Amino acid sequence: IEEWWDRSPNHIFVDFLVGPRGTIGGDALHENDTLRWLDPTTGDVIFWGNELNIPAVVAEAQRILSIATSETEKPFWQNDTTSPG
Repeated sequence: IEEWWDRSPNHIFVDFLVGPRGTIGGDALHENDTLRWLDPTTGDVIFWGNELNIPAVVAEAQRILSIATSETEKPFWQNDTTSPG
């Protein structure tokens, strides 16, 4: 809390907000003033100034899943990292 107080210019604290960006605070809201915020219009999650886009994470997980599934279906003797003999 002391670190937030020192870094927050306006001492506004937002927690557990679900709504589009700009819903509250305007220019007075500093990035470190937001503990948890979900923007359902974009899928962005903000946590202490860190942002994550949920649809992008899901898309990447699906991409990796298809690669992992393909690799696990190969017989173990077709491992490209082993040398013959």
